Amino acid sequence: MFRRLLLMLTLLIGGVVILAPSPASAHTPTVEPTCTGLSVDLIYYEHRENRPPGASYDNNSVTVTIDGDAQTFIFPGSWSGTFPWSSSQDHTWKVEIDTNLYSGHPTAYDAEFSGTQQACTTTTTTTTTTTTTTTTTTTLPCEWNPQLPPNDPDCTPPTTTTTTTTTTTTTTTLPCEWNPQLPPDDEGCVPDVSIEAICAELTVDDEFETYWYRITNNESVALEITWAGGSVTLQGGESEIVGADANGVQISVDGKVVATADSLDTGSTDPALNIDICQIDVQFSKDVVGPGPGADTLYTIKVSRLTVDGESATFEEEITFDLLDNESKLIPLPSTFNPAGIEYQIEEIDAGGASSSAISPNSFVLDGHRGETISVEVINSFASVSIDKTTSATTVVNGDELNYTLQVTNTGALTLDPVVVDDLLPSAVSYVTGTVAGGAGTCTLTQASKPQLVTCTFDDALAPGADAPTITLLVKVDNIAEGVEVVNEARVRGVYDAPDPTAENDVLGEAGLTCVPTEGEVCDMSPRAAVTGGTATTTTEPAPTTTTQVGSGSATTTIVAELPPTGSNGTNTMVWIGGLLLAIGGAITLSVRRRTA
Repeated sequence: MFRRLLLMLTLLIGGVVILAPSPASAHTPTVEPTCTGLSVDLIYYEHRENRPPGASYDNNSVTVTIDGDAQTFIFPGSWSGTFPWSSSQDHTWKVEIDTNLYSGHPTAYDAEFSGTQQACTTTTTTTTTTTTTTTTTTTLPCEWNPQLPPNDPDCTPPTTTTTTTTTTTTTTTLPCEWNPQLPPDDEGCVPDVSIEAICAELTVDDEFETYWYRITNNESVALEITWAGGSVTLQGGESEIVGADANGVQISVDGKVVATADSLDTGSTDPALNIDICQIDVQFSKDVVGPGPGADTLYTIKVSRLTVDGESATFEEEITFDLLDNESKLIPLPSTFNPAGIEYQIEEIDAGGASSSAISPNSFVLDGHRGETISVEVINSFASVSIDKTTSATTVVNGDELNYTLQVTNTGALTLDPVVVDDLLPSAVSYVTGTVAGGAGTCTLTQASKPQLVTCTFDDALAPGADAPTITLLVKVDNIAEGVEVVNEARVRGVYDAPDPTAENDVLGEAGLTCVPTEGEVCDMSPRAAVTGGTATTTTEPAPTTTTQVGSGSATTTIVAELPPTGSNGTNTMVWIGGLLLAIGGAITLSVRRRTA
C-alpha cells in the first residue's frame, strides 16, 4: 500500500518514479522533484560509530543524476541536497542510494528513484462557476381571485423561481525561477550572469577597435547570453572572454538585460599611461661586449607590428627608443585576446658602430593582458685586432740578414677567422723566408718584384684576448746607401663575418699598406720600423754583430754601406803600380818630342 501511495503522489507532481525495494521505516529517503529543482533528504541510516565491534564498514553513498550529469556524495548517517533547475524546460533525474552496510548486517537499504519533471508554467489560473436554482411556493387566501373561495381548486397561488450564479477564480503564482524571494514579474527576476570589462584593443593606427569582456554564468543551468553583435552559450558556472564593438556593453538572456559592463578608458592611446589598453610588458636590455664606444653612446631599437590588410601583410613601426649600455627599459606593447595574437619584430637601427648586433628574441607574438613580462636582450659586440713589429738589429750593412718579428693579438670581443698578416718589405731588402711559430700557419711571397709582399695566414681562429703565434720574416739587406732611412710597416686583418681577406691584398706599392674599412673585417697597422745607412768601416775586422731591441714602439736599424777594405798590404801594391805607370808615361812623352824636332 505504501509503495502504491508513493507512486500515485509522484505521478501527481509530474514525474514517473521507479522504486527499488523499500527500506525499513527507520531509513527514510525523501526525493521531491518540483518546478524549480530536485530536493533529496536521507536520514536515519547506519553510521560507522554504530557498527558492531570488529565489523568492516564503508560509508553510505548517493548518486544524483540530472539531465545525464551525475554527482556522487558520501555520507555517514544522513544527508540532504538541493539541485535547482530551470522551470521552463523538461528535466530527467535519478537518485541512487547505496548503503554499503557493515559486514554481517542482515538487511540492505539500497534504493533508486527516477523520473521526468515536465516544464512548469509560471502562472496557473483556475475559474469555478456554480449555478443554484431555488423554487418558493407561497399559499394565500384566494386573493388572486376574490370570486373564488380560498379552497377552490382554481384558487392556485403563484410560483416564484430564483436562480443564483456564483463564479470563483483562483490564481496560483509560482515564485521567480532565479530568485524565490521575488515574484516572476519583478524586474530583478533575472538569471545571475556577470560581465567584467578587461581591456580595449588598440590598432597600429592608435584606434580602439575591440573591447574585451569576461562573461560568467553563475547559474547551474546552461544559458544563451546575447549582446549587440554577438552571443555565447555558457554552461552552469562557466566563463568565457568575448569581444564586442561597444564600450560598456549590455548582455541579455531571453531578451531581458541581466548585466551591464563598466566602460573602459579610451582617453589615452599610450599603453604606458592607460592600463585599460590590452597590453603586455616587454623588458628590453642592452649589453655591450668587448671594447666599444663611450658609456654615453646611444643604441636605437625599433619595434614593428605586423598588420594585415586583405592579402597584404606588412610590419609597421610601433615604437622607436634609445638604450645605453647596461640599461634596461620596460616597454608596454599593445596586445589582444584574439587567438592569433599580435606579432612583433625587433631590430636595432643604430648599433653604435658595433661589429655585430644580436637580438634575442628578435620577434614574438603577444596575446592576453598584463600579468606577464617578456624579456628581450640586445647584445652588441666589437671586434678589433692589433699587430706589433720589432727588428732583430739596429745597424746592418749590405749582405747582412735581418729578422722582422710580428706579434698579433685579438683585442676585441669576437673570434677572428681567418687572420692574415701582410708585410710590404722595403726595396732595400730581399725576402729570404718566413715562419709561423709551431708551424701554426704559412707565409708566402705573394709579390716577387720589389717592393716584395709577404702574406702569412694562421691556420686556426683567434679567440678574443688571445695572442697569435709569432711570425718571423728573414730578409737580406742588399741595396742601401749610407745615411738612407728605410721604413717598414706590416698589417693584420681579422675576419668575424666577411669573405676571405686574402681575396684582395690592397697593395699600394712602396708607399705602404692601408687598412681600408671592409664589412665584417677588422684591421690594424703595425708601428713603422725605420733603418738608416751608417758610416763605412775602416778595418778589416768582421762586421760588428747586430743587437736586438724589442718593444712595442718603432725599431730603428742603421745600415752601413759596404766600402772597399783598407790596410798595409793593399797600400804597398798600389804604390808599385803607381810608379810603373808614371815611368811609362814619361818615356812616351820624351819619344814624341824627339820626333817632332
